[in-house]
Amino acid sequence: MSLENTDTVLEAAPTPSFPDYTTDELGITPESLTGAQLDHGGHSVVFKLTTLPSTIPSPTPAVLKLTTSKAYCSKAQQDRAPPPPPPPPERPKRQPPDATASGPKFRFAPRPNPKAVASHCHRSPDRDQANAFFSSESTCYSLLQSPLPAVPCTPVAYATVTVSPSLVPHLQRTHAMSPRRTRNGVLPIKGILISYVPGVRLSSFRSIPAEIARKVIEGLSFIHSRGVLHRDVKKRNVLIVPTVRASSGGATDDDDIRDALVDPLDGGEDVFWIDFSNSLTVEGFWSSRAHANEASFASAKSEELREASKMVDRLQR
Repeated sequence: MSLENTDTVLEAAPTPSFPDYTTDELGITPESLTGAQLDHGGHSVVFKLTTLPSTIPSPTPAVLKLTTSKAYCSKAQQDRAPPPPPPPPERPKRQPPDATASGPKFRFAPRPNPKAVASHCHRSPDRDQANAFFSSESTCYSLLQSPLPAVPCTPVAYATVTVSPSLVPHLQRTHAMSPRRTRNGVLPIKGILISYVPGVRLSSFRSIPAEIARKVIEGLSFIHSRGVLHRDVKKRNVLIVPTVRASSGGATDDDDIRDALVDPLDGGEDVFWIDFSNSLTVEGFWSSRAHANEASFASAKSEELREASKMVDRLQR
């Protein structure tokens, strides 16, 4: 499939700031999360919310995506995992010299510097992987929505979410998630509230028409035009959405959505790119590489387009 030039970037628009809510304000309880988890992996745990307060600017159903610091696996998977290997034996500690022994006394530590006071010491900020994933994803969504495209190809973010202390024990018990304690305090569990896209992953289809392949490439080109690198191009992160929507009296639940999609596809379906947990903005790309510039960012975009082109070409055969 031919690749189009995607070096053009849309005019800069004001980045929207998402409101922040707690899970208590959203009315999220352990009972509402029971059985609401969606099939999703990576550095996040995803729940489908069917009810939200009327004051929340988000339609229902919506998706609550909580970020974790490591690749997610369920509590049942953790229980089935083999036990970790035993720790290596401890090496004997070096005994301090006997103060009563004769001979020269050696100073193993330098003398304290009286000019070095605590107020002059530099304290680096806490580096938490979960918060880094959350910050990067929320920034990417803000760029993708400034402004919203005429034909959407990504979910819409509505708010950021902070897990309340009342919900932490449930997440610890069911998903092994807990706030991270640092020297500067406690970093809470963060997440993002996005729109629910009723579709089927591209990996579920054996073949696709050329029209769907074109929409996959155009969707990724739009993401690049907003200054975002997806960095996780695969069939699992592409959703095929039927044109029959609940608003028009069509499909209303997941089973109806799957029934509305036929294999082979007719090409009229919508295509959505999802999962921006590993995505990077232009600023994040430059800060993560010592010699990054516009040419290297353009090269990274072209590499992603080549991967997407190979992916859809295999499905067209």
